[in-house]
Amino acid sequence: MATILVVEDKRSLRSMITQSLVMEGYRAMGAEDAQTGLSIFKKQKIDLVLTDLKMPGQDGLSLLLQIKAIANQANKDTPVILMTAFGDIEIAVQAMKQGASDFLTKPIDLDHLFLAIKETLETAELKQKNSLSRSQIDTLNLPVEIVGSSRVIRDLFDKVKRVASKNTTVLLLGESGTGKELFARAVHHLSPRRERKFVPINCAAIPDTLLENELFGYEKGAFTGAAERKLGKFELAHLGSIFLDEVGDLNLNLQAKLLRVLQERQIERLGGSRLIPINARVIAASNIDLKKAIEEKKFREDLYFRLSIFPLTVPPLRDRKDDIPELIYFFIKQICEEFNISPVRISQKLINRLCDYQWRGNVRELRNTLERAILLSDGHALESDHIILPEWTDEPQSKVFDLTHEHPPLQEVSKDAASKAEIQYIRQVLKETGGNKSKAAKLMGVSYKTLLNKLKWYNLD
Repeated sequence: MATILVVEDKRSLRSMITQSLVMEGYRAMGAEDAQTGLSIFKKQKIDLVLTDLKMPGQDGLSLLLQIKAIANQANKDTPVILMTAFGDIEIAVQAMKQGASDFLTKPIDLDHLFLAIKETLETAELKQKNSLSRSQIDTLNLPVEIVGSSRVIRDLFDKVKRVASKNTTVLLLGESGTGKELFARAVHHLSPRRERKFVPINCAAIPDTLLENELFGYEKGAFTGAAERKLGKFELAHLGSIFLDEVGDLNLNLQAKLLRVLQERQIERLGGSRLIPINARVIAASNIDLKKAIEEKKFREDLYFRLSIFPLTVPPLRDRKDDIPELIYFFIKQICEEFNISPVRISQKLINRLCDYQWRGNVRELRNTLERAILLSDGHALESDHIILPEWTDEPQSKVFDLTHEHPPLQEVSKDAASKAEIQYIRQVLKETGGNKSKAAKLMGVSYKTLLNKLKWYNLD
């Protein structure tokens, strides 16, 4: 019988939870604040702690850190589940990165609570049986920063949380730049596989001739230049998660092979003859309409059904404009930390103008725009003329030289003309290739990475 410590300052809620846990077959103990809870934890054998995040005095995050420190000294890992309100979800996600096993949003649903406790205790037991040291586990330690408190984002994150604990295949849909990989990482980070690898691969960024090798690996001597065996992404993601970004760009031959892997959970390296069992959670993403691609015979319907067991649509930024101010402040802080400068100021008037913009490149375009603006501001307050956007009506993107009043250096005029020519040429080639960046890069005679850098610099997403 597992012993659960419930730390909650509201007596009625604490009493209801402890009594419900006892009826469910657990041994439950209650504490009205973090200090009392910590005292009980030091004296009793506690298998799981369920604590409120916001409490008088010490909060749940402080209690989490103290419990983890005590548990580490005793060479054990006591799981901690947080209870929080919707407005504190970002703090709860931060707590997950600092060792919390899960978090529940109030009001508490008892069925959800019992399920979370059951799965958390099972995961803790599995970890104890495996008894792997941290140095033996290749851990991802990447932040999961999902910013926004709009209803559409809260609903999406709630679905992410629900599906994360299962082993279900997830398909993320949405426009380019909406943050699909961020949500894929959230699915992994909130899952029991969080201690294992998250292996991303962009299916559109690698030529078809090389993509199969990247996915499934190859044996030594499989082809000219194969001097040694190479493990593919599926093998590297064993017991973890593999993220197949832009899966809609796979050719039909690779789609068939991917379907077989999903069905049989086995892969075969190029040049090999042995089937290798794979246990990797598949998270896929696409910014194209896969149903339309099926109608056009460009995407297999059976593969679509395999991938879309749990589809999630990441909304474009124009459908969550309430989040833009929060995103602006978050990105300014993040970018200034990266550049090692003090946070720059931004006026409410400029924030309002940015909220009115359409952001066809979504969150990625917003961040890129702010990064350029901060560089142009030289670390001072952001002004309207620091914002470089195609339809920023008051401040046009291209320079207009009035030769009757000014005589700019010839080099500056040439550079501006070259930029305009590059933009026009890139748009033309992308239109010809239907937006396929890999094909466009080949036609223009540049690397895929170079093209991406150009798109980012010119804000052409």
